[in-house]
Amino acid sequence: MNKQTGQWGTEYSQANDLGRVKMTVKPSNGLIESFQITLTDKALTMQWENTVASVPVKGK
Repeated sequence: MNKQTGQWGTEYSQANDLGRVKMTVKPSNGLIESFQITLTDKALTMQWENTVASVPVKGK
């Protein structure tokens, strides 16, 4: 997530990032036609094309 607004990703500055997390990235079992974001009580998962990226989460 980046705190810079009003830009379309063409002027990315890492200095404006609010935070970063390492994600586990692996190939999907099949083609994922639409980008998907899923949040459960255990993980945030993003899926697209041939890729699944996830990071564990826990509530306070």
